[in-house]
Amino acid sequence: MIKLEYFTADDFQLLIDWISDDHLLMNWAGTQFSFPLTENKLNRYIREANNFKESGTLVYKAVDTDTGK
Repeated sequence: MIKLEYFTADDFQLLIDWISDDHLLMNWAGTQFSFPLTENKLNRYIREANNFKESGTLVYKAVDTDTGK
């Protein structure tokens, strides 16, 4: 089973490592980001995310409940 948790700066490097080329980045994020994906770009993206009063952006990750990954 999976659970949803907030996507945080602790998750940046794993995502950056997964996005190996501009084609994959376009499939994952559309035009939201340009390649290469960086921590700075992700910081800007989540700065106001998950703040229900001030942002319409919700950013989550899926976590396997058996492994924690």
